[in-house]
Amino acid sequence: MSIAHVDVCAKHSFLICVDWGTSSFRARLVSLDGAIIDEVETAQGILHCQGDFQAVLLSNIRKLESYKVGLPLLLSGMISSRNGWVEVPYTDAPINLSKLSEQLVQHQLIDEHPTWFVPGLKISGNDADVLRGEETEVIGAIELHQLVDACIVIPGSHSKLVTLEQSELTEFKTYMTGEVFYALCRSSILGLFEGEVNIQTHGFRLGVKEGYRLRNSGSLLSQLFKARSRVLVAEFPEEESRSYLSGLLIGSEVSSYPSDQQHFWILGQTDLAQAYSCALELLGKQTTLVNDNACCLGSYSIYRQHMC
Repeated sequence: MSIAHVDVCAKHSFLICVDWGTSSFRARLVSLDGAIIDEVETAQGILHCQGDFQAVLLSNIRKLESYKVGLPLLLSGMISSRNGWVEVPYTDAPINLSKLSEQLVQHQLIDEHPTWFVPGLKISGNDADVLRGEETEVIGAIELHQLVDACIVIPGSHSKLVTLEQSELTEFKTYMTGEVFYALCRSSILGLFEGEVNIQTHGFRLGVKEGYRLRNSGSLLSQLFKARSRVLVAEFPEEESRSYLSGLLIGSEVSSYPSDQQHFWILGQTDLAQAYSCALELLGKQTTLVNDNACCLGSYSIYRQHMC
């Protein structure tokens, strides 16, 4: 199954898929066969709505071409968290398309829009972990590429490694790699050097290899300082410091991935997704970047399954 943009006149409106995170809002109007008719994207994440979620939602979806009152809405992401609009409890992994579609929570909006919220997932016990929003992307990736047994990387401030078995999401792990990188650049001595992350530099590649070599040991805390000391002793230029730091953290994260896994699917086509792809391939792995529309396809598939 694929999902693509189409001529407005060629398709009839079927569903509005909303991916609503902490810092961003994205809505797509989808036709009956799953093609995107139109989309709108803003920076009105849940932290920027002053609690008036309904007004923000309606003002945005009314901008969509071929918008109609009464269209069903499917909302995923942090909008269903305790800080969002309608809190939907986490459901337990493992889960697949059929099970997830049964866990939707319905909510009635004004303008007669039947509305459903997608729950997040949780793992309990010593390996306790949670995700919210990524489950919809994973379902989309499964549908888009007919995935059965696979490892999916979801880059972000809190990146995720998701394991699939028989097209079922069985396990996942969260890594605070992006947030640690941001904190070190903003609030530590490592942020003194200017420059942007460039995955083509010697610094990034060196960081990946050294982060991987550390294998999550306490030595990482020592190695982090080398993002500064290597510049001071002129091993590489100042502008490569952040590239080295990024590579070091990503390499350390990747070192905990299953060593026997040779191929990884990476959600998204952002610069960060490219960085993970570069790091994994540098370490001898194969990667495939998944289309940015995976979340929309996931929402569409979940809704269709729910209505069956």
